[in-house]
Amino acid sequence: MSTAKMKILCVNDSQVILTVLEAILVPSGYNIILSENSETALEIISRQKVDLVLLDVNMPGLSGLEVCKRIKD
Repeated sequence: MSTAKMKILCVNDSQVILTVLEAILVPSGYNIILSENSETALEIISRQKVDLVLLDVNMPGLSGLEVCKRIKD
């Protein structure tokens, strides 16, 4: 699969980290979706296919581990 077609969802409550991830991944040809919270990330996943989720474990609200469990189910 070409990286230009790969869609990566980056989930982190830190805007700085999201900006860094975007700065690294976009020039490499990935399509990036950014989310600052778990709830929005789950909504995105329910509406569209993503190839990879980069997920912060320690977030307010639903933890990254809980999001992983919900994605898996």
